[in-house]
Amino acid sequence: MQLTDSIYDLKGVGEKVGDKLAKLGIFTLKDMVEHYPREYEDRRQLTPINECQIDESNNILARVCSKPQITKKGNKIIVSFRVKDDTGNLMITFFGQAYMKNQFKLGESYLFYGKVKHKYGCLEMDSPEYQKVAEGAPLQTVAKITPIYPATNKLSQKVIRSLIQTCLDEVLPQ
Repeated sequence: MQLTDSIYDLKGVGEKVGDKLAKLGIFTLKDMVEHYPREYEDRRQLTPINECQIDESNNILARVCSKPQITKKGNKIIVSFRVKDDTGNLMITFFGQAYMKNQFKLGESYLFYGKVKHKYGCLEMDSPEYQKVAEGAPLQTVAKITPIYPATNKLSQKVIRSLIQTCLDEVLPQ
């Protein structure tokens, strides 16, 4: 692939994603490579659940200890499940994203990043960023300094990071 190639030539970019990238001024692979972060978050430090700061962003490594469940409140869909580490447990909740029920497996470990709140007598993290952690994987491969890119409402940081990585993998040999 060449830097002058259309963003639509990149794996994972269809009409919908391409339209969202266009709103960010991204039309070519060169534009994608030059879509620089606006800031960085240091996510190398893990916080044990019992030391999470309320109403602050925390980075926790935890194992899923209950099957994700879907509940409905009116016409809202809520996916929730419990995670734990050696120090405690908390609820993870996603709103309006029923597909999240299939993203998490009982007993597997994930890195969760988001604000922790105290609700109904327990700790809860709503709609965190997450990443699966393979058994025995070095922690520094997932807990790292993370770029935060300019984005649109409908294009998540996770998608932008993935597309930029894919783009770099394609054009780096050049």
